[in-house]
Amino acid sequence: MVPKVDSVGLIYPVITLEAPYTHTTTHRILVGNNASPAEEASWSVQNYVTRSYLPTFLAQAEDDPVSNPFNTELMRDTCRRNRVPVELIEISRGGYGFGLGKAGSPAVLWDQAYVRWLDRLS
Repeated sequence: MVPKVDSVGLIYPVITLEAPYTHTTTHRILVGNNASPAEEASWSVQNYVTRSYLPTFLAQAEDDPVSNPFNTELMRDTCRRNRVPVELIEISRGGYGFGLGKAGSPAVLWDQAYVRWLDRLS
């Protein structure tokens, strides 16, 4: 039996490759340095969100030097516009790749928030 996906959890995601976010490593790896706006748009997740998109949980550190926090705000706003259930946990400190968070840091709480959010979906 194949498990059914019923929600999405995105932690420090890169959502868009569109301008002005064309200078990132993710952009270079996925579409190269000379991508057309159409190519950038085709790799930008926000362009695929519709009313039927899965409920989405987002977690992002405000001090992330790799994945600009704009990405999670863009995804949250896109979900809201399309009436997709969405939760964004903004973490004051954690940087990029905080995983389950260092003990005593603000990043340590996101996984508990995710579990509570999943419970509310049931």
